[in-house]
Amino acid sequence: MTTQKSFIKHGWLRALSIIIPWFLVYAIFSLIGIFALGGNPFAGKNVADNETTMLVTQLFGIFGTFFIIWLFTKYIDKKAFYTVGFVKKNLLKDVILGILAGFIMIGVGFYALQDLGQIKYTINTINYTKIGFGVLLFIIVAINEELLFRGYLLNNFLQSVPRYWALLISSLLFAALHLGNAHIDAIGFGNIILAGFLLGISYTYTKSLWFPIALHFSWNFFQGTVFGYAVSGNDTYSIIKQMRDADTVWNGGAFGFEASLTAIFLLLIFTVLIGKYYANKNNKLEATL
Repeated sequence: MTTQKSFIKHGWLRALSIIIPWFLVYAIFSLIGIFALGGNPFAGKNVADNETTMLVTQLFGIFGTFFIIWLFTKYIDKKAFYTVGFVKKNLLKDVILGILAGFIMIGVGFYALQDLGQIKYTINTINYTKIGFGVLLFIIVAINEELLFRGYLLNNFLQSVPRYWALLISSLLFAALHLGNAHIDAIGFGNIILAGFLLGISYTYTKSLWFPIALHFSWNFFQGTVFGYAVSGNDTYSIIKQMRDADTVWNGGAFGFEASLTAIFLLLIFTVLIGKYYANKNNKLEATL
């Protein structure tokens, strides 16, 4: 651990200071990805809006996120990069728990909505290439967003304000990132705020990113690639082809499961369960010290 003092003393100010630089750097790196695919937005030469484009721009974008957060941790926070949450302790266990939690939440929601007559489904032709694409895409998305919103923003807010205020502020910023998504509505926005609590509650006890990254990946992958929902308004290939007689507040409509009232209950229940689990682990650890 470094003994150097942070360049900006207040954690909340460090957190807010990175937002605009991150947007700029992320946009620049994403543009590099578009140029790498042969596009040139400045000359009106755009690449096709397909899966390869999505994956490449996300991949270049995550390099931008790593770069700007490395700069801030090194020169503003005066800390080592790994302190954002890349710890070795309980890595495998947290990853397994995160994947399992996401699967259970989306699976329970899917079958509940089916039983209620809110959705119907058929099975698509299995395409292993597209499944692999879903795995890669959602891993990149999960690492990118968790590194910024939990690893840097929540991390620094926790140094200035109480736990639940830090969770609320970081979750509001997390939801704000999705305001430009297609078909977002008030329920969808509110549920993404709740998702910020779900993804962040373990981090407030462990300062580890492995569980939130795994949960974020699992939530998106099972929601989109497996069970056929739109993921925050974005459609991808799915093993299950989902059909709705009507878009309702129970099934989430075109935005997906995240815009459903059904999701609210699962998000609240699992946030409490996960919070209690990691709080108990933290208390037992402190008792042994």
